[in-house]
Amino acid sequence: MIKTNIFLIALLALSFACFTPIDSFAQITTNLTNGVTNVDTEDPFGDLPILDPTRIVVFLEDFNDYSATYWAATTTEDGTAAATEAIQNATPSQITITNDNADNDLDLIEFYKEIVTFDYGKKTWYEAKFKVSDASETDVIMGLAIGSATSPVCLPVDGVVFHKADGSEVMNISIVKDGLSVSSTALVTLVDDTWVTVSLRWDGVSKITYYVDGDARGIQTVTGYVPDNEALNPMFGIMNGELCNSVAGTKTMTVDYICFIQER
Repeated sequence: MIKTNIFLIALLALSFACFTPIDSFAQITTNLTNGVTNVDTEDPFGDLPILDPTRIVVFLEDFNDYSATYWAATTTEDGTAAATEAIQNATPSQITITNDNADNDLDLIEFYKEIVTFDYGKKTWYEAKFKVSDASETDVIMGLAIGSATSPVCLPVDGVVFHKADGSEVMNISIVKDGLSVSSTALVTLVDDTWVTVSLRWDGVSKITYYVDGDARGIQTVTGYVPDNEALNPMFGIMNGELCNSVAGTKTMTVDYICFIQER
């Protein structure tokens, strides 16, 4: 009788698995009430009920606040207005940078410290979500660069950046070391005032895989181009590609978040 009941229970479980839509499983929550870990039982954190937080380095800027002390702005303001940086009343929180209204006016935002290094042997991940008001008549840059970057138009001397040129809606990625770069083009076509998420994963050896909205778009061999000899800072910026006839016509870039993760 016990064996029969066990068989029936197994049969019912199998039937549930076979005939339940896959989407239903995606809605099932797994509750591990005693915790979960990624270290050996003999490790000092062996009975810690969460993943060992010291295994990775995480930088996550959610823009709940903005301070010029931590995010330095380089601007060109030749128009009749002024460049501004402002946290939006939105959930999730966002920052919008707005250019002055002359052609080639710009706003470039850089974190105040060069906190990112591409170390060989350590996997590295980067992701940012943003949108721009004008996908064509702007120069846009988003990524990691040495602190000497001065414009969204120019590639940094050292860095890993997603970028696009004025007159084009197409986003590219460039990996630069000591002024020498390797690039992959046409990752995605930007659309006015439409969110896009750009990501990359470095295997810690020789290849960077790049993504748009979670979809892998290609793999770039970067041997000799990874900026492993410089520390970099998170940065982003936008430059006007045409004269804006009014303050209402100025170009904007809005950023939801910037995230950098690396094995320690």
